[in-house]
Amino acid sequence: MIYRHGDLLITPTKMSKRLKAIKHNGTFVLAEGETTGHRHLITVERPSDMVVSGINTIYLSLKANATVTHEEHKTITIPAGDYKVIHEQEKDWFSLQTRRVID
Repeated sequence: MIYRHGDLLITPTKMSKRLKAIKHNGTFVLAEGETTGHRHLITVERPSDMVVSGINTIYLSLKANATVTHEEHKTITIPAGDYKVIHEQEKDWFSLQTRRVID
């Protein structure tokens, strides 16, 4: 199952064991709005239930259900599993370049 939350796509994937984990306290900012300051937050009950890794692309390994919240979107629940977080892209037809959608 693929999950959409605003300009984020959360899709099942295989986790690489070579990625270094990012520290968190059970809540992690998946994306922050450039103009509004709003944030897409993923939260688990216990910090040990979620491993976050990656640099340009965020990977999640969830051992329990997690919730994703944002001030302007409905809260969704993501079941346990391994996921990749993809930011929506848009094409600028004048410059013929693609860029991350700005929130």
